[in-house]
Amino acid sequence: MPALIHFVGFRDPQRWANAERVFGPPDFTHADWDRHALGDIAPGDLIIHATGDWFDAPRSFSREAARSRAARQGTSTSMTGCVGQKEIPE
Repeated sequence: MPALIHFVGFRDPQRWANAERVFGPPDFTHADWDRHALGDIAPGDLIIHATGDWFDAPRSFSREAARSRAARQGTSTSMTGCVGQKEIPE
């Protein structure tokens, strides 16, 4: 089976276009680098991150889960403090 291409965290159309020009169109897109995205990746797949380093650990929960948790707790939706991640803008 051929390797699949995954784009992770692309929000800027210009970055997307540049990545697509270099690597070709993605087979999968992931809004964030989290355990859900990691579960879609097989050995040999190519993962293209819009930002961050290749060795950043995936977050243990998704952005949607973080927003839901913050809404229940009445706190910010900032992702600061998540494993291996910096604050992610809304």
